Amino acid sequence: MTFFSSKPKLHISLEDKVWIEDSLLWFLEEFGREPLLAKTIIPTKEFFPLPLINTLESVKDMVTIICSYMKVNPKEIEVSLLSGIDPLHKQISHKDNTPGGTFQKKMKSNMYQIEINEKNTSNLIKTIATISHELCHVHLHGQNRITREEPDHEHLTDLLKVFFGMGIFNANSTFSFQQHENGWQHSSSGYLSEQMFGYALACYSWMRGDFNPTWIKYLDLNVKTYCQDSLEYLIETQDTALKKV
Repeated sequence: MTFFSSKPKLHISLEDKVWIEDSLLWFLEEFGREPLLAKTIIPTKEFFPLPLINTLESVKDMVTIICSYMKVNPKEIEVSLLSGIDPLHKQISHKDNTPGGTFQKKMKSNMYQIEINEKNTSNLIKTIATISHELCHVHLHGQNRITREEPDHEHLTDLLKVFFGMGIFNANSTFSFQQHENGWQHSSSGYLSEQMFGYALACYSWMRGDFNPTWIKYLDLNVKTYCQDSLEYLIETQDTALKKV
């Protein structure tokens, strides 16, 4: 592996470091070793053989595929599309603050309802990231592991995707620039920063005993750098509460 820094370097605070490690240890207690040691999901046809088309049926097919990776029963999931935001508002703010998706547990039927924002369905990475996030809600909120009253409940949901091997997609969709007719527009999604995703992915690799992960080449440059620096830090300092499983 080629590293960008000559000395081990962390890009997150000690508080964030402890939170990420403690949360990953809790996931290990709750879900066991199997999700952590399963194949890392990467953006290739091996894992996503079907093209994503801007239709509800295409999104449903994608949900079924991701359910198999996230250990969720697809028969318990109802899928619908969420209307996009007003283009004028987006143009003025230059920032997209609308949810990529929503999750709801239907108490009477024991089903889960997820909505995927239709404006993102032309973007494969964002769609996969959103679907995996909503399916993590099934594990955490739907199965009563946490409540929405907990201040870090959405951050835990983002982090759980890393534990289930889906972290690449969410890390790459955290921050992006896009050009439009009036200039450049930035957008952000998710609840963890690129730096936190970088450290979380390094911890994921560390726990798996994989110190030269091949999947790292699929990360965008910023997150890749944070991940490489963090993994180098863990290897050289052993400064972590995490053990190899």
